[in-house]
Amino acid sequence: MQLFFKILFTTILLTSFSSLRSQIAIINTTFNVKDTNVIFAEVNNYIKVYFKGSKYKLITRHSKSERMNDSIFMVSTTHLGKDSFDLVSNGRIVFRKVFQAKELAMGRFFVGAIVGGIARKEEIIANRALVFRNLECQCTIPYKILSYEIRITSNSVQNFEKTISVEGATFNETAVNIIRKLHSGDTMEVFDIKALINFGCPRSYEPIIIKIQ
Repeated sequence: MQLFFKILFTTILLTSFSSLRSQIAIINTTFNVKDTNVIFAEVNNYIKVYFKGSKYKLITRHSKSERMNDSIFMVSTTHLGKDSFDLVSNGRIVFRKVFQAKELAMGRFFVGAIVGGIARKEEIIANRALVFRNLECQCTIPYKILSYEIRITSNSVQNFEKTISVEGATFNETAVNIIRKLHSGDTMEVFDIKALINFGCPRSYEPIIIKIQ
């Protein structure tokens, strides 16, 4: 009989602990990140903790954390790679989650929705603005394009039309009118892209080369 009650007590205890763990979560809410195991280096990450109870601590291995309110922590790190986040209550770890710290600015610029290196000139004109996509996560990252240059390789335009300066994200009318003159086999290169990612320091990004279909 004692063995029965011991087994029953252990089962109830394990079930309660499993139920408690199922109600605990640590989520990065920064930039609407879809991959919940990612944090970003060198920026403030806003981590939301789902836990029934107010007396707990969030302890990280490589990051610095500051509690903002009952459930939100501001976390920053310069470390790249794995970082464990421990939820500690009453002196013991009740939940652990391992995040992957990645560089925010790892990404590329594209001409609108054009992903490949070949496109029709009508498609280029329809997608006439540069957009930034982070290669490390599925998330929305704020950015601002300052300027870039467009270089045209074509026999259909004059020499003074082969380099165009653009300010902001969208092609200006000069660029659009020159693109209309292009023919199959011509190329355009968007280079010297200067932009702010997460409104940090300006930096240059790799060029975009598109061949006219």
